[in-house]
Amino acid sequence: DWAAAAPLARPFMPEGLDLYGRRATSINFASLYPAGQDKGFLRNLNARAKFGFDRASYMGLVFDAVDTDITVDRGMLTLAPFSTKVNNGTAGFAGKIDFNAEPPVLQTPGPMQIAKDVQINPETTAKLLQYVNPIFANVTLISGEANFDCEKMVIPLAKGEPNAIEVAGTLAINNINIRGTGLLGQILSISPAAARGAYLTVHPTAFTVKDSVMRYKDKMQIDFGEYPFDFTGAINIETLALGNYTVTTPYTTDFKPVRSSQAAGVKRVALPIRGTLGNPKLDTDRFLQQQALGGLLDRLLK
Repeated sequence: DWAAAAPLARPFMPEGLDLYGRRATSINFASLYPAGQDKGFLRNLNARAKFGFDRASYMGLVFDAVDTDITVDRGMLTLAPFSTKVNNGTAGFAGKIDFNAEPPVLQTPGPMQIAKDVQINPETTAKLLQYVNPIFANVTLISGEANFDCEKMVIPLAKGEPNAIEVAGTLAINNINIRGTGLLGQILSISPAAARGAYLTVHPTAFTVKDSVMRYKDKMQIDFGEYPFDFTGAINIETLALGNYTVTTPYTTDFKPVRSSQAAGVKRVALPIRGTLGNPKLDTDRFLQQQALGGLLDRLLK
C-alpha cells in the first residue's frame, strides 16, 4: 500500500513524487555492512522486486498505472524501462540509482523519448517550463502538447542539491494557448497585431542544465502565430538570475514585421530581457525610441 509504504520508499524517489495504489509482491534482499553505519545498508544492498502503482503525480504530471522490475546489485538500483499514459500523452522512462554516490542520484541509462504529446498545465509550467524560458513565468492559464527527447538526466534524491541536477535534451511544444502577466504580456504588446491571441509554437530546442544553469545549444524559437521570437541566453535555476538573455523580435531594422517563413538571413531587432525569473522585464526603451525615430524619418521623407 503506497499510502503506508511511501516513507520507506523516499530514499529511492525524487522529491515531490507521490505514488498511489496497492500491489502484491515479494521482495528478496540482503545487505552485509558494518554495524552502526546506516548508509552501508543501501550501499551494499542486493535485491530483486516487482515495482508498480495505480497512479503517480509529479510536478503537474499524472501517470497511469505502471508495472516493471527493480534489481539492486551492490548498491546500484536499476529500474527496467516502462511506458504509460501521462496527461493525455505518453511517457517512457528507465533509470539507475547509485547508492554509493554522494548524494545518490536517479539518472537515465541513455538517450530516450521521455514525453510524447503530453499536455502541459499551470503546475508543470511553474515547476518545469519557466526554467527553460521566462515567458512561462507568471502564467495563469496554459495548454499545449510537449515532446521531450532526453540525452541525459540526473536528478538528486536528497533535498537542497540543485547543483547535482543535469539535463541534456530537446524540447518542443505545440498548440500553446497561454494567458499571463509579466514578460509574456510585454512581448505581446510589441507583437504584430495578427500574432495577438494566436497559438504559440516552441520549435525543437536543444538545451542543457548543469551547475544550476540552463543554456540553449543555439536558441529557442517561439512562433507567436506566424511571427518568430528567438530567445538566447542562460537562466540560473537556483538564483533565478538571467544571464545575457535577449529576444530577437520579428521586426527588421526598419521595423517591418517578418513571418517565420521569411526570417532566414533577415536582420531583426534584438532586445535584452533584464531582472530575474521571478520578475523578468523586456527593455523596450531603445526599441520604442528607434521606432519613433523611424516614423519621424518616414514623415520627413514624405
